[in-house]
Amino acid sequence: MALENPRMRNSEISKQW
Repeated sequence: MALENPRMRNSEISKQW
C-alpha cells in the first residue's frame, strides 16, 4: 500500500489531496 511506502505515500497523498 502507499501508506506502507514512504516515497510512494508522498506521491499518492499529493495526488489525492
